[in-house]
Amino acid sequence: MVAQHPTNLDRWTEFKTPSIVIFTNTYPYGNGETFLETELPYLLSLKQPVLLVPLYGDGLARPLPFFPESPVTVTPPLLSFSPKNRHKLLVHGLCNLAPVFFALKDVFAHKIWRSRQRIWRLSTSWLLVRAIWAGNRSFLKRLGKERHLLYFYWGDKTALILPFLSQRGKTVVRFHGSDLYEEAYGLHPFRSRLFPVIDLACPVSQHGADYLKQQYGVLVPPIAIARLGSIDHGLGPDPAPEAPFHIVSCTRLVPIKRLHLIQKALWWLYRSQRLPCPLQWTIIGDGPVRSELETAVRAAPFSDLLSVHFAGHLPQDEVMKFYRNTPVDLFMLTSKSEGVPVSIMEALSFGIPVMATAVGGVPELVSEANGHLLPAHPKPDEVAEALLHFIHLSPSIRNGKRLAARAVWEQGWNAAVNFSRFSALLS
Repeated sequence: MVAQHPTNLDRWTEFKTPSIVIFTNTYPYGNGETFLETELPYLLSLKQPVLLVPLYGDGLARPLPFFPESPVTVTPPLLSFSPKNRHKLLVHGLCNLAPVFFALKDVFAHKIWRSRQRIWRLSTSWLLVRAIWAGNRSFLKRLGKERHLLYFYWGDKTALILPFLSQRGKTVVRFHGSDLYEEAYGLHPFRSRLFPVIDLACPVSQHGADYLKQQYGVLVPPIAIARLGSIDHGLGPDPAPEAPFHIVSCTRLVPIKRLHLIQKALWWLYRSQRLPCPLQWTIIGDGPVRSELETAVRAAPFSDLLSVHFAGHLPQDEVMKFYRNTPVDLFMLTSKSEGVPVSIMEALSFGIPVMATAVGGVPELVSEANGHLLPAHPKPDEVAEALLHFIHLSPSIRNGKRLAARAVWEQGWNAAVNFSRFSALLS
């Protein structure tokens, strides 16, 4: 069943029992954070009221699952604008009476004057904290004084207000990829303020846990690895021997995903006349580099031997329907940095082998048994040679990789198992 969810903050006063307060980026607004959408029913099984607090978002909220014992309330977004809007962030972050000097320690500790990127990252985070606090001071103060579980789905953005709360309940913060790895995403400021007030840090991979310990040492709060997972939709159809070799990439089309590596690898194979069979590449997703990628594809004189299809953004149920009905030989992802990609979990659950770069937690998902791990920073010709090697595998070996893909998912990335464990951790 799906519930109509109120957005009136007065409903908060109706909760007489300890509640779970989940801070999100946009969920249930927009199209993102689909993995939280999968996790929520398991949190509702704890039979506690749930309050969803999005940072920003507009339009209609997505339908939410209905559990009679666990009423769900959605607050209005903490910000009336996207923090990506630099002008509004500057205006709302400066023109208020929120705390000012909490950033000074990081200015000196990180020597941010040495890098424009560090200056920018610290400045925008400082503005964001001030904008959130100024616009929601009474709500956040009241929230901090009550004994509730405060669950921050990301280790940046909204989580940065945690040091300002005089919280009495438990605080849990997840860490994925963009909110964790500084080498790829830049400085994450205010960790020295944030970490001491976290009761439990929950990275989604062993690699993330190791990174926290190595990067921050004794500053790191207690850690419990809390893996993500995907729902079981069954196996996908086996590719027919006479059909074109079908590659799928499902991701946001942003620079850090480096889809140009796949495009250049395919062009290299085509131009060198080394393609042993017709090949199709389907790209599911949208983003700022789509036009650039489409231009590169149009510039290459591909023929029926090599075709590229841009499916654009698809709702989650449409992506699952695609995998259920479409034979796929290989899922490919060539990101510069990742946490643990849910898109890879989903492909594995359908028995699709995966070729991906060995970054972040990806090696915990992908191996030679169920696909192929590329170097962290491959050249297009390296991607091409790896792809060519995979295409030349015998049908029996490819089938073995398909079986191994499903087995790896069942053993480590089943949402029913992982989210049940995480919910038990919070209870």
